[in-house]
Amino acid sequence: MIIPSPKPSCIVCKGTISGINYECHHCGARFHLKCAAAVKEIQGGCFACGEPINELPVLPQDARGESEAAQADAGSVDPAAVAFNVVCADNDMKNVSMLKHFFKARFPSTTLQTVYNGIEALELVKRSINTADPVNLVLTTGAMPLMDGWKLCRVLKQRYSGIIVALMDTSAKLNPPGVGFDAAFAKPVDLAALYSFLLRSWGGGT
Repeated sequence: MIIPSPKPSCIVCKGTISGINYECHHCGARFHLKCAAAVKEIQGGCFACGEPINELPVLPQDARGESEAAQADAGSVDPAAVAFNVVCADNDMKNVSMLKHFFKARFPSTTLQTVYNGIEALELVKRSINTADPVNLVLTTGAMPLMDGWKLCRVLKQRYSGIIVALMDTSAKLNPPGVGFDAAFAKPVDLAALYSFLLRSWGGGT
C-alpha cells in the first residue's frame, strides 16, 4: 500500500501551500508569502523558531489577489485611526505574544490588556463600561480555567450591547451555533484575516 505524502501547509494559517512560498532556513517551517510578510513585519523572525526571516521573493502580480482583496474589502479605513480598547483572554503565551506584536505594528492607537481566564476578562470589561474608554473588543480562546471562552462570549453578549467578541481556538467546537461570536479564527491565527476583520469592524462592516 502506498501512503501519499501529506501536502505542505503554512505554519501560520494552516492553508495548503502551492506555488511560490517561503521556507525557514533554520527549522524548515513553510509559509505562504503573505503570512511570512505579516510575521516578518510583526515579530521579525520565524513563527516556529524565531530565526530572522530573510528577504522574501516578490509575489507575481496575478497571485496577489487574496491579501489585497481582503484589505480592499475593509474599505478605506486608516489603520492608524483604529483605536479599539481590547481585552485578550488567552492562556497560550505564544499567541498572546504574537498579538501584542501584531497590535503594536498594525494598530498603534489600540489599547491591549491581557488576562488568562474568562473571569478576569469579564471583570476588566465591567470596570471599563462607565469610563471614557470602555472595552469594545474581546479576543478569547476557548478552553481556559474558571470560565471558558464560550461562556464568556454568552455573558458579554447578554450584558453589553455592541461589544465585539472573537474566538481564537483549535477546538472542534469552534464558533458553535447560539454562542454569538462575531468571528472565529483557527489557531495559529491567520494574521491577514484578523487584520481585515478588525478594519471592517472599526468601519462598521461585518
